[in-house]
Amino acid sequence: MQPQPFSLLITAAEKGELSAGTPTKGGIFTFNFRESIENNLSPLAKNVSWTNLVTTAKSQTISTAKRTGGRQPDQRLIACKQSPVFRMSRALESFENQKPAGEVFSEMQSILHRY
Repeated sequence: MQPQPFSLLITAAEKGELSAGTPTKGGIFTFNFRESIENNLSPLAKNVSWTNLVTTAKSQTISTAKRTGGRQPDQRLIACKQSPVFRMSRALESFENQKPAGEVFSEMQSILHRY
């Protein structure tokens, strides 16, 4: 199968929301996205796909944000609402459906090592 370009666009929060973080973990979404990748960096992992990784990171971010206080620009501290958004190209969707889990694993591993 000939490799085809694909895109995966991710933002840490919806329009109108602030992206939160902590001094120790950094951005809530970035932390959860990286954790999601690391948790799937096993050749024994099942259902490895970009969709599953991003969906897991999204749900963990929403959950973590609800438990995190967010400092607003006017210095008020309120409960944080952060809902990541992602879109993937059709090329990536069809590519995932045809690709063995081991190849997805290798691809994710090479991306993680860049950071």
